[in-house]
Amino acid sequence: LQWADVSSLQVIDYLVTDIQNPNQLMIMGCYRSEQVLEKGDLLSRIQFLKEKRSKYFFNVTEIELQSCQVDHVNKMIMAMMLINDESETKDLAELCYRRTFGNPFFVLQFMSMLEYEGLIKYDDGSRKWSWKLDEIERQTKFTSNVVELLQGRMRKMPDEVQLLLQYAACLGTSFTKSTIDIIWKQHGTENGDLSILLSQLQEVQFIEEYGENGYRWTHDKVQEAAISLSEKVNASFKFKIGKTLLSALDEEQLEDDLMWST
Repeated sequence: LQWADVSSLQVIDYLVTDIQNPNQLMIMGCYRSEQVLEKGDLLSRIQFLKEKRSKYFFNVTEIELQSCQVDHVNKMIMAMMLINDESETKDLAELCYRRTFGNPFFVLQFMSMLEYEGLIKYDDGSRKWSWKLDEIERQTKFTSNVVELLQGRMRKMPDEVQLLLQYAACLGTSFTKSTIDIIWKQHGTENGDLSILLSQLQEVQFIEEYGENGYRWTHDKVQEAAISLSEKVNASFKFKIGKTLLSALDEEQLEDDLMWST
């Protein structure tokens, strides 16, 4: 909801105050408190709804979610590795917590990166995970935020995958396969099959299927990492994409897609 515009907030207001509607309705929303202004539209609207709840017979419940603590991170790692002994993963969990600040998404990405880099390994013979904590600490010492962590993974992927990431990032939080196909045919590489490349991005959980024939980023930090992956993604880069779409899309498609790339 931190990105919601005034019109969208007004729709929520209308729905919850519509006492003529006999059907029960529950609306669940979430927002990042650090990205919301104290006197901005969202918090003002929430306060406005609180003041209306007795008149229109609805409830407003707020639940503040904190970052995971070390114990929570440890339980996540234990679940991933099918380990029952808390002491076995405690040191790894503490290091993971320091690198991710307990953000669940960052924890998952950090652990995925460790496996990708071979810093944690599964042994088929012993059926156990193994790792060297000092090596993990040394190699992740300069990873100051999750964007850098994600970019580190992205830069180790084939050039055509990195290029596709940058094109897709310019299309917003979601995009259709038909739209990215237009760009890829004009500006992609000859040896890059789009369907295969999209599948690779799904396998590493950078994107996921969304609606009919569409995709979306699994997290806005993934999109942020992709769009800042190279200095090439500048105004001229985005202009090239916008120009390509302008010549290929119809009016209805332009309204959805062109505003992001331009």
